[in-house]
Amino acid sequence: MRKRHGNWRTNLNALITARQETPFEWGQNDCCLWAADAILAQTGEDPAEKYRGTYSSELGAFRAMKRNDKVDNTDRLAQKLIGEPIHPALAQVGDIVLFQSALGVCYGRNALFVGQEQLIGDAIEGHEGLLLIPMQKMSKAYRV
Repeated sequence: MRKRHGNWRTNLNALITARQETPFEWGQNDCCLWAADAILAQTGEDPAEKYRGTYSSELGAFRAMKRNDKVDNTDRLAQKLIGEPIHPALAQVGDIVLFQSALGVCYGRNALFVGQEQLIGDAIEGHEGLLLIPMQKMSKAYRV
């Protein structure tokens, strides 16, 4: 189990502020790297170190998951790199959450996700930056 730094909340808030308007980009600012960056900010550990700089498309991301961790979706990747899921109602600020097939970061009653067209219906199409989606919509959470 990871140990959060004493200043984890300050680090997480700084990351959120820095990414507020950063657009979604495969291999740079996608849901898996967003979740990994949140873990890195809180703990100093980078669960996505072996993924950084290895893909630049959705297909590339799935190939990297298969190659690096022998998994085929973000839920299995999160389980392998973070740990067993917990019920979303137990998630705390900074924990990682799953909505549809995207990973986000719990931030109280909402979760923060990198804007992307796949989240249409719960977000604004073409929105760039972080999106808030209610925690009630999360299917799983992973403790940081």
